[in-house]
Amino acid sequence: MYDFEDSFPLLAEIEPVTSLTDLLVSFSGFYFFILLKKEPGKGNVTFWWRNFFLFMGLSTFFGTFSHILEHKGYQKIYFVLWNIMQILGGLAMFYAQRAAISEVTNKILAKVLLFFANLQLMIFIPSVLYFQDFKVVAFNSLLVIILMLLLFFPRTQNTKSSFSLIWFGFIISVLTVFIHQQKIGFSRWFNHKDVSHILMILSLWLINKGVRVRHQLSGGFAIA
Repeated sequence: MYDFEDSFPLLAEIEPVTSLTDLLVSFSGFYFFILLKKEPGKGNVTFWWRNFFLFMGLSTFFGTFSHILEHKGYQKIYFVLWNIMQILGGLAMFYAQRAAISEVTNKILAKVLLFFANLQLMIFIPSVLYFQDFKVVAFNSLLVIILMLLLFFPRTQNTKSSFSLIWFGFIISVLTVFIHQQKIGFSRWFNHKDVSHILMILSLWLINKGVRVRHQLSGGFAIA
């Protein structure tokens, strides 16, 4: 039986679809960053969300080249790019935490959450550099996602509200971590990385939509 994958083993090995979907995630992050930059309101919350999208775009941009170089034999350059990608991704998640914490009206709770967010970032960066393991990245992301789901959960009754959009965006982020860890894909040409990337784009779109809806609300909103 004719097998397209066997006919192009080198092409399948370098995962061209993974590189393409990585770029799509990157461009999505940059695009949403630009959209938020054009928003009239430029408070702390907007600042943190803008940086979330910017650093997510930068992270996946470096990820594109790390995927390519991994299969080209440039292992040293690959490890450098991989580490840059993960640190930028960790910063993106940190900025998402800061955006959520900026919405907390309880000052004591906000200070506690901010302390742990800073501590988490300080632990994450040396950990990912030392262990060189995606499990560190997945665990750090999962901690952030859990926090986001808890903080944004109160507004999920109204599916049109900004909190609901952001909440569902991070729900999808949970799926991306699970799919990547369980290696759930369709084929060598559309593997678990590609599925995760497509879901990441949907996740970023929902989060961006939620953040932009927030600016359209007359009185804004906050987390008690």
